[in-house]
Amino acid sequence: MPMLQDRLNKIIDKLSLGKVVVLGDIILDKYVKGRVERISPEAPVPILEVEKEELRLGGAANVAANIKSLGGEVFLSGVIGEDREGEEVRKLLNAWEISSRGILLDPAHCTTLKTRLIAHHQQVVRMDRESREPVDSELSDRLLEKIGENVDAHSVLIVSDYSKGCVTPHLLSLLRKKMPEMRVLIDPQIKHAYLYQGFYLLTPNLKEAINILKKEEKDPLRLAKELRDKIKTENVLITLGEKGMFLYENNTSFSIPALAREVFDVTGAGDTVVGVIGLALSVGASLREAVILSNLAAGRVVGKLGASQITKEELKEAMEEFAHEIRGYL
Repeated sequence: MPMLQDRLNKIIDKLSLGKVVVLGDIILDKYVKGRVERISPEAPVPILEVEKEELRLGGAANVAANIKSLGGEVFLSGVIGEDREGEEVRKLLNAWEISSRGILLDPAHCTTLKTRLIAHHQQVVRMDRESREPVDSELSDRLLEKIGENVDAHSVLIVSDYSKGCVTPHLLSLLRKKMPEMRVLIDPQIKHAYLYQGFYLLTPNLKEAINILKKEEKDPLRLAKELRDKIKTENVLITLGEKGMFLYENNTSFSIPALAREVFDVTGAGDTVVGVIGLALSVGASLREAVILSNLAAGRVVGKLGASQITKEELKEAMEEFAHEIRGYL
């Protein structure tokens, strides 16, 4: 039996053969960076002297960008508004060579925009402009048609639910009925938690798991068991921030410590985790192997500012850096 590290390296080499479908809330992230050297005379607040502005893909689009960055094929489906932010999303997707044919326009919605003001590498404030009303059933039907045209027996589907209106009870019901054999990974939203029954993997963070169950239990094993039993998903992965991850699979548990040298910004780390898991599964990795790779990937992206992606080269570098820790998983 080959060593785990050899197996993981072979999986990384095959990632460019993988295909993942991503469905969910598409977000445009805006970063306004600068420095603060004085306080406003109008109010006791700092003045940010803007030096740079940057737009990035967020939400489901960031999941897609992570898959693309690793060389995988990705089909992105979601809803944006008929607005300037929606056009910027399309431009960014084009730059990433990610098709927009699965994205629908909804004139009743604005494209979600998250603007972060950053002074000296420290986030000062975040401003959100968004619509949270669920899209109508006709749009949900059309989204599922787009997905159905771009999946096959080996595809993995990721649902990125940020509660911005794209993921609705109607859409989840359609997925369950029309694609019962597909492995569906859910990056969950608390308000929809009990609509995820029967899907392959649920990936809440610790706070989300606690809030879904409405209890102060903090033991990952007890939380994972109760989530699996109540929501009836096949598997549960709870991300624990600086404490790593906890996987509950087939009535067995697997705890994996965080593999990061420096935590700079956790923005988008969950997108990286679910994207790497989905892509690894699509090329034949076991769930446990996919989770180990996602943990390595997350450890790299939290060392970057803002929603970021990881490459195969960076993933292999992380593998070498933490080779000793990985050998301990055998």
